Amino acid sequence: MWPDPDKEPLPAPVINSIIKKPPNRPERAKITKFTIRTPADPEKPDDYSNFTGNNRWVLQPKESKTLYMLFYSTKIGTFTENLQFEIVGSYKAFTLPVTGICEFPTINTSSRNLYLNSKKARPAEKENILSKCFITSEGLFDFGPLLIKKDPETKNDETVAKFNGTFF
Repeated sequence: MWPDPDKEPLPAPVINSIIKKPPNRPERAKITKFTIRTPADPEKPDDYSNFTGNNRWVLQPKESKTLYMLFYSTKIGTFTENLQFEIVGSYKAFTLPVTGICEFPTINTSSRNLYLNSKKARPAEKENILSKCFITSEGLFDFGPLLIKKDPETKNDETVAKFNGTFF
C-alpha cells in the first residue's frame, strides 16, 4: 500500500551542485638553483635589501609585478630550469625558462695581451739576438743575453754613461 502523496508533507528544498574533479597535475621538476624574491615595499621596487619570499600574488587586469631571481650554484657551468606558474581557476601551466651561468674569475692568458713585445718565431740569423721578447712558437719569454760577469774595466765606460744619461 502506497501513502497518499496529497496527505504527506513536502520536504525542504535542497540545492545540489555537480563539481568536476580537477585533472591530475603532472609531476614537476624541483627547482634547486633559483629562488624567486618579491620586493617587500611596492613603492621602492629597486630596494634589493628588503625582499619577501611570497610566491602567491593577486594581480588586477593590466597590472604587472616585478620579480627578482636569485641564482646560486657551487659548480661551474650553465644551468637552465623551467619555472611554472598557474592562474587560480585555470589548469594551464605557464612555463618560464630561466638560465644562470656560473664561472670563476680567470686571467687572460693570451700572449698578445700579456707581453708588449712578441715575435712569432726566433730569427734564423744568430746576429739578430732577441731581447725582452716573447716567442710565440716556443711559448717562452726570452730575456736576451744575460751578463754573467761584468768586466771592471768597462764599468765606467763613456758609452754606458751616455746611454744612462744620469750620474749615480
